[in-house]
Amino acid sequence: AREGDPAPDLPAGVVYGTLNETPSLSGNGAVAFRASLAGLEVTPDNDEALFGGPAGAVRLAARGGDVAPGSPGTTYANGFTGSHINSFHQLAFGGWTGAGVETIWFGAPGSISRSTSVGDPADGFPPGDTYEDLDLGGVRDGLPPVALNSAGQIVFNSRVRWNGAVLYGGLPLSPHIIARGAVFPPGGGVFIGFGSFVISDSGLAAFQAGLRPWLPGPDFLGIYREIIGSPVSLDKVAVEGEVAPLAGGAVFNASGGLNGNFIPRLNNANGVAFRSTLSG
Repeated sequence: AREGDPAPDLPAGVVYGTLNETPSLSGNGAVAFRASLAGLEVTPDNDEALFGGPAGAVRLAARGGDVAPGSPGTTYANGFTGSHINSFHQLAFGGWTGAGVETIWFGAPGSISRSTSVGDPADGFPPGDTYEDLDLGGVRDGLPPVALNSAGQIVFNSRVRWNGAVLYGGLPLSPHIIARGAVFPPGGGVFIGFGSFVISDSGLAAFQAGLRPWLPGPDFLGIYREIIGSPVSLDKVAVEGEVAPLAGGAVFNASGGLNGNFIPRLNNANGVAFRSTLSG
């Protein structure tokens, strides 16, 4: 795509304006990106869109002002958050409806569906417990706010009414709880929130968590991994303050997650990598 080129699947005279963000790239070269639009009949309500597909043959996935799938009577609002594309040209992305409802959508261009919206019943909780926030503030630590693998599974962060922070993963219409606040994970402390996350094609999620110690003391960070749908597989990768391997007795120091510390990366062999400052 190039600024000024005709935008695919849109009326003649509509062109790419600004290409707004770093694109998402799949393992087989499919690409997804957000762009502003310019040209005929483009207004402030419809001047942003998401595109995805094979490089050189992308299609329109969503446009501000168009009808929002799964939300009768509403449209997409401008302000899509970072999209993620897999090898089957499926996208997962976040945004808001024209009514201001925070929502996650998924699917291939031409067959987009709604996954989850604020106000929906929260999966895995009693009736009345609803999603209050989907944490769709945009790309964070170089990662989109909704992760997607080639099996079509997604991972997203949320806040659930009466329950606080909850990290979800699984198929878009039936996600599982990966981790939630007030749970005591391996390695000590209690979960109080969740940061960046990634998912492998085999369904293993790795994520950053904020923790509070059992005894009075400062909060700290950890990295964990879990096979989606198998809570007993929750496994500690590293926790701030632990002795780092092969480091002469020095300990992990996440420095509050600054400078790229404790941001997980994951390959399809389920190996986890991260950066950490060392202390001691």
